[in-house]
Amino acid sequence: GVSESVGDGEGLWGVEARRRGAAVARPDRRGPTPAAETLLQALRGELADPDEDENEVPKKTKGRKAEASVPKTEEPDDMYPTSTLHSILGQTPGAAEVLDLPDEGIELTPMDMERLALAKRIKGKRCLPVVPVVAPHQDIRHFAARVLGDLSVVAVADALAAALSDDDGDVRRTAADSLARFSVQAQSLPASVTDALLAHVNDADRALRLSVVRALGSSSDTRAAGILTSCLNDGDSFVRTAAVRALSGMGVAGEEIAALLGDPDPGVRLAVAEAVAATNGNRAVELLVDFAFGFEGYHRREAGRLLRRLDAPRASIGFLEALGDDSRARTWPVAIEALEELNCLDGGRDGQAAIAMT
Repeated sequence: GVSESVGDGEGLWGVEARRRGAAVARPDRRGPTPAAETLLQALRGELADPDEDENEVPKKTKGRKAEASVPKTEEPDDMYPTSTLHSILGQTPGAAEVLDLPDEGIELTPMDMERLALAKRIKGKRCLPVVPVVAPHQDIRHFAARVLGDLSVVAVADALAAALSDDDGDVRRTAADSLARFSVQAQSLPASVTDALLAHVNDADRALRLSVVRALGSSSDTRAAGILTSCLNDGDSFVRTAAVRALSGMGVAGEEIAALLGDPDPGVRLAVAEAVAATNGNRAVELLVDFAFGFEGYHRREAGRLLRRLDAPRASIGFLEALGDDSRARTWPVAIEALEELNCLDGGRDGQAAIAMT
């Protein structure tokens, strides 16, 4: 069903369905196509009635309801065994006389009797469905929100922004993700959409917050840069990474971003290093050389590749100074590998290195 295309992982079928749906609904110069208008109606919940879904009860559910409607008869007192011997000889009462067994056995505890009763009710293992069952009126809204993100129309952006306040959490998350894709294609956001995104930038839902930060990276509103700067302190490392990349794309990469070169998360650190390299400021080479030695040289090769595009001769001096200092012998392997990346002739790790060591 359509539900396969909803969620963080769309799957191959979901991606292909979204692309085909977007191709059909893609607008022309005259405005949204009828298919796009249909998707907007689906997002607003105008194409399906929740009351109709309640009448579509699966067969298994009907059977269970039928079973539940049958009045239960009172169970006789001797239905369950009261002792171990009674339990063993329940089906063969004549065995007691043949084996000369005592009339009374060990009395079962209430816990034993409860377990025996439970064992009689267990019929088999339960199998959970791979794809969860989603009500049609909800499923069609999720699908519409997913497809609309591929259409660069102001009306679509406004509809997705309104869906950020929807009662359905899945619709909110899908709308935020679609707005992030919309912003990449449109390279800008209407003021009303920016206002809606700013209202949810501190949402408790991490997935929604992440998509909102990614979408704000394409906003030209001056407020967005200030809000994104505050997101650099977010408790989620993915949100911090998205904020760094958004600010870098906006051309705003100040000291607040450079301070995160010491972030505990390696993904955040690498995003900051790429942002520092993109600015090509006066301190960029110095910061990246220090970054190569940080965290036991964890990012030495990434730093070397970034420095190669900035100022390789100047960066080489910093690493060669480390190799000439006996007190820094522990960092020599880091300097050597960084120099290998820095001076790689063909831009790859397998190329012949030209390391100028004297």
